[in-house]
Amino acid sequence: AAARRAGAQEITVTVERHDQSAPVAYGWGDEVHVQTTLTVTATGRPRLALRE
Repeated sequence: AAARRAGAQEITVTVERHDQSAPVAYGWGDEVHVQTTLTVTATGRPRLALRE
């Protein structure tokens, strides 16, 4: 919605996910989840201005 309010048309949204984990001591499993980083990007062509 923010991209459309900014004047974009033909909006494309991309989502990237990056999970990070770390190994743990014996007996606790293989690894533990540390964090997840999401990057969401909306791009679009600018709307043409109308002449008055």
